[in-house]
Amino acid sequence: MNTEKVETTEFECPICKSVAFDELSLRCLGCRSVERQRLLYLVITSRMKIDKGANILLIGKKEDIIEKAIRKNGCENLMVMDIDCSIKQIEDKYNTINDSLGKLEECSFDLIIHSHIIQKVAIDLNSFIKHSFRLLKPDGLHIFTAPAREMHAELEKSETINEDQCLKLFGHRDHVRIIGLNDMESKLKAQFNNKSCLIEPYHEIDREKLRLSGISNKTWFSGNGGRPKVFCAKKHNKLRKIYSTGSVNADKYTLKRINMNTYNYFGREIIQHMNALDKIKRDNPWPDISDVKQAPFVLALGLGQDAGRHLIINKIREADIKLMIEIGVFLGGSTIQWLESKNNLQVIGIDPWSDSWGGYIYNMIGCHNMSTHVNQFSIEELKSIVKSLDRHGNYKIALNNLLRYKERFIPIRQYSPRSLVYLKKHGIEPQLIYIDAFKRKIDLEVAYALFPNSVLCGDDWQWKDANGEFGMQKIVKVFASKYNFEIEAERQTWILHRR
Repeated sequence: MNTEKVETTEFECPICKSVAFDELSLRCLGCRSVERQRLLYLVITSRMKIDKGANILLIGKKEDIIEKAIRKNGCENLMVMDIDCSIKQIEDKYNTINDSLGKLEECSFDLIIHSHIIQKVAIDLNSFIKHSFRLLKPDGLHIFTAPAREMHAELEKSETINEDQCLKLFGHRDHVRIIGLNDMESKLKAQFNNKSCLIEPYHEIDREKLRLSGISNKTWFSGNGGRPKVFCAKKHNKLRKIYSTGSVNADKYTLKRINMNTYNYFGREIIQHMNALDKIKRDNPWPDISDVKQAPFVLALGLGQDAGRHLIINKIREADIKLMIEIGVFLGGSTIQWLESKNNLQVIGIDPWSDSWGGYIYNMIGCHNMSTHVNQFSIEELKSIVKSLDRHGNYKIALNNLLRYKERFIPIRQYSPRSLVYLKKHGIEPQLIYIDAFKRKIDLEVAYALFPNSVLCGDDWQWKDANGEFGMQKIVKVFASKYNFEIEAERQTWILHRR
C-alpha cells in the first residue's frame, strides 16, 4: 500500500520542477530526490553555470539523481566514477578510488561532486582531497555533502569489520566512518587554502527559495547536529601579484609572511598588527539584518533579582570586567543586562543560533512554569515574534534585539567548547566566562583549562533534569571541589571564587 502523502501546492523541486512531495520525508515524488540532493544542486548552480562546456567529475552511483540533473542542464563532459558502497567490498576498494583518481590528468575538471559517499567508502581522506585539488582546474570547485557531526572523528577500520560492527560504531550498516565537522573542514582548508569550506545554506541561498524547494529549516544551518552538511573548496587561480609600499612583489595569499607593518593592497592600506579582538570582529561580522521589521524585545527569562543575575552584574563592576564570554546567548536577554551594567564592557557571544525558537516561545503561553516569561506581551505581539523567528531564524532576531550594542557585541556562531578553543587560538583572554548552554561539565572544564584566570559563572543552578536532580549543581560542586573553588549561588545564578 502506498503510504506517501502528496502535497501539490507548497513546494517545487529545483531539479525536476515537480510539485508532488511526500509530506513526511520531503522526498520529491517526481525525481525521487531528498533534501540533501536538492540542497547540493542549489549550491552547485549558485556557484557555477552548468553548460555543455563544463568538465565535471561525479563520484557516485550511475544514474544518480544529480547525474541526471547535470545532463539535463546540457553538460556534455560529465565523467561518472561509479562506486559500489557495499560493505562486503570494503577491503577490495580501499585504495581503488584514489588509484583511479591518480590515473586522471591534472587540471581536468571545473567541478568535482559527490553526495553522501565518503562515509561509506574506506579511503584515505587526505589523499582523496589532494587528488581532487590536483584534478581541478584553476578556480575549480569541489562540492559535496556529508553527514558531518559536531566532533572530531577519524576512520575506524578493521579487516574483520562487518555490518553489525558498522551499525554499532557508526550508526549505519553501510557506513565505515564518522565524519568530524572540524576534521573535514581542516583537511579541506589545509589543501585548498580557503578561509572556510563549510557552506551555510541560508547565507548562500534565499531562505524562501530553500523553503519552497522542500528543504526544511533544520537543514539551513551548519551547526545542526547530524544533518547533512555541504562543503565547497575552491582551487584558487594563479596567485596574483600586488605591490607593497616597498619594492617587494607579493601575492595576496603570502602577504602575511612579509615582514612589513603596512601594505598597499589594491590602493587600501592594511595594518598588519591588528589586535586579537579586532581580528575576531573582522572574522565574525554581523549579518545584514535590515530586512528584520520586528521591534527588539526581551523575554523575562532569567531577568532581575529573582534570577540572581545581580551576582554577575556586581562582579562585572567590582572587578572592572572589560571583556567577557557568554556561552549560550539565546535571544540576548541576559546579554543586554551585562552590556547595560558597564558601558565599556565587550561581550563575545557563543551560540549556534540554529533553527527557530518560535514554537518554543509560543508554547510558553500555556505552560504554568514558563508563562511568566511572556506575560508582558499580548497574544498579537507574541504571534509577531514567533512569525519573525520562523521567517528570519534565531540568529538575525537575536542580533536585532542587540542592535543598540552592535559595537560591543561579537557573535560567534559555533558550539562550545569548540568555540573556546578557537578564541584561545586567536589570542583572546576573557576576564569572565558565563555559561548558559547544555549543562555539561565539558564546557566548565575546557573554559578553566584554556582560561584559568577568568571568573567562571553561569545559569541553571536550580534546573532539574529528567530524574528530578539538580544537574548543573552537581557539575559545579564536583568541579569546585576538584579545583578548590568556593561557590556563591542565588536562585538560578552561580559564581566561583578562588579560595
